[in-house]
Amino acid sequence: MDKSSRSFFRKEFDIDIVKEFEDLKDLGQVSADKLKSKNTLIKMLNKAASCEFRAKRIFLKARKEFSLFLIGHNKELRSLERKAIVRLKAWMDNTGIGNRKQITKEDVVKMICSKEDSREVYEKLIFDLEEMKEIRDNCESLSNRWKSRSILLQAQSKLVQATISVKLGGSK
Repeated sequence: MDKSSRSFFRKEFDIDIVKEFEDLKDLGQVSADKLKSKNTLIKMLNKAASCEFRAKRIFLKARKEFSLFLIGHNKELRSLERKAIVRLKAWMDNTGIGNRKQITKEDVVKMICSKEDSREVYEKLIFDLEEMKEIRDNCESLSNRWKSRSILLQAQSKLVQATISVKLGGSK
């Protein structure tokens, strides 16, 4: 895909995630008896298809933002880990343990958490990571709910069609 094509799609899919999410989270609340009307059902099917597409865009954008977030997150985390490893090696040398013990990931995390300066940064990193995961997962959940809603409406549509055929003595 050339640069102009990518530019088009970036522009086309540049959405306001918060606004889209707010619009979609409460849409589609229609009572079941209203869905017995063929016109209402068709409108809801079309709306659900559109909302499913919008929700999928939100999820894809959130997933992209999460991936980009991880770059900075991992860079900061790696810096903390390096400092902790230096501190661990110094501690091991001072205690006479030297190279007899392998430094584990758990040792590194414990060292990060034992020092106030690194603990605060680590807490923020963990908090931000979990928050970004939650955002991504909630956007995925919204996308899945709209997909399910579309499937249920299609099934309801078939049921309405079958009911109409029975009432009208439909063809065999």
